[in-house]
Amino acid sequence: MPPRLLLYTRTADYRHDSIPDAVAAVRASGGFVVDHTEDPEDLERPLDGFAAVIFLSTSGEVLTPAGRARLERYTRAGGGFAGVHAAACTEYGWPYYGELLGVLSGEVVDR
Repeated sequence: MPPRLLLYTRTADYRHDSIPDAVAAVRASGGFVVDHTEDPEDLERPLDGFAAVIFLSTSGEVLTPAGRARLERYTRAGGGFAGVHAAACTEYGWPYYGELLGVLSGEVVDR
């Protein structure tokens, strides 16, 4: 069975017109089962079945407190995470998200 990805594209601020094309490109890349959502409740549910959660061109505050807790538990337990394009314009008020992206004190960290 190919790895399963959760592709999350919710926006609460600027929305890129390229999101539908980006979702199609990820789906067309092959080798993955892609679940796409913009519903924050989907990140409140167990994420164990996913090889990775991908935030693609997200913006603003896009998670609920329960979604934040679930994503943090998932990644701390070794679950995969990728932030694509405007994902860096997301969840400014949540320090752990900045750590996921490699940002500390406003500076990008080379890992």
